Amino acid sequence: MLIAGDYAPINEDAQDYLAFLRRTEEQTCLVVLNMSERPQAAHFDLPFDKVACLFSSREREGAVLDVAELHLRPFEVFIGQLV
Repeated sequence: MLIAGDYAPINEDAQDYLAFLRRTEEQTCLVVLNMSERPQAAHFDLPFDKVACLFSSREREGAVLDVAELHLRPFEVFIGQLV
């Protein structure tokens, strides 16, 4: 899933989290790493409405979330497939 495909950084000006897309012909994944001890509300302007959680250190696998505003807990790792 994340070892192949194009890498595209997003929200590069964000101070407290790292976000990027990993794209293949079959899927586009959103990866977000909250590097802060504070919760974050990450806002994304992407051509997708939802993101299906594939992995999270917050234990929310399978959840389908709004991609426009993703809420992250402190130090959370999030990987989701854009749908």
